[in-house]
Amino acid sequence: DKFGRIHKTAFLASTSILLAVTVVVTLGRFYIRFYVQRKLEADDVFLVLGFCCLLGGFGALFVFINPMYMLTGLQFGGPEILDSLPPDWLEIAYAYHQNSDITLTLTWVAIVCVKFSFLFFFRKLVDRSSSYILYWRLALAVNILVAIYGFMVYFIACPHLTGISSLSCGQGPGTVRTFNFALSQMILDVFGDLLILVIPIRVIWQIRISWLQKFTLAISLCLTIVLIVITIIRATGLRRGGDTIDSQWEIYWQIISAEVGIILTTVTTFRSFFVSR
Repeated sequence: DKFGRIHKTAFLASTSILLAVTVVVTLGRFYIRFYVQRKLEADDVFLVLGFCCLLGGFGALFVFINPMYMLTGLQFGGPEILDSLPPDWLEIAYAYHQNSDITLTLTWVAIVCVKFSFLFFFRKLVDRSSSYILYWRLALAVNILVAIYGFMVYFIACPHLTGISSLSCGQGPGTVRTFNFALSQMILDVFGDLLILVIPIRVIWQIRISWLQKFTLAISLCLTIVLIVITIIRATGLRRGGDTIDSQWEIYWQIISAEVGIILTTVTTFRSFFVSR
């Protein structure tokens, strides 16, 4: 339970607390949307889809959390770990590879849904400007391509779902290929976020309010910056020991990114303030 850079207790505690916050704020938002405002829009639909994918990915985590720490110990622990391995550890390793792909894929979809929820919310704010609409369509098209590529990465980087070949994707000769695909996904993820980030910045600068209010709105609305930082953290720790992919690190920070993204999108302050304008 203590192998790896994130101990099992810390892993489960931090992700579970954030998930609880995600559930509370999401249910609160949709109570207001359904029972108070009585309307559902495109950004709400993407948020619902992202929330469901996050729950699915988090649920799948509990299927392989113990095998993940066992294999992390096998990769980075000392020779004493060999004495504690179960007889069927190889079959457990094959199953871990498949189940971890499920969590990574679902949480990636959740992250993408956060992007689209944000984009479609700002679509209502730029519909009176042809130049803004053109840029919005460009940002949407790029993020759709990023979403598709990011989804395919998990299967292109390591097409072997079972067998001994599946274990070579995260260490040894297969490390470079897996790392390059994962890093390219994260770079494109950040690029897509930066395209989205331009929209609220331009909107904020064209609203006639005080500089203090503009600063406050920029901090509140540019939630994408937080997701970019988390993505950078995920990328910097992906490779460990030179020839090994730290899947524990990747899974942890991707779950955190999905949870934080949904929380920030849900509780974004001043939404009504902007829509009214």
